[in-house]
Amino acid sequence: MDERSTNPEINQDDRLWAALGYPIAVIAIIVLLMDDKKNRPFIRYHAIQALLLNLALYILMTILTVSVVGA
Repeated sequence: MDERSTNPEINQDDRLWAALGYPIAVIAIIVLLMDDKKNRPFIRYHAIQALLLNLALYILMTILTVSVVGA
């Protein structure tokens, strides 16, 4: 089923902000600081998820870097 037909409140701007948060973690932080954006559940959910994903990736990269350089 098409997502546009299930939730008409989600527009292209919401999708853009949500998508930009994943590769650029700073965008997710900015979204959470903007009052008009953080009140939208779709954007808030994806911003938090993007932050957690980026945090996990940074931790993994640090562990791998230390283990490879240490070896």
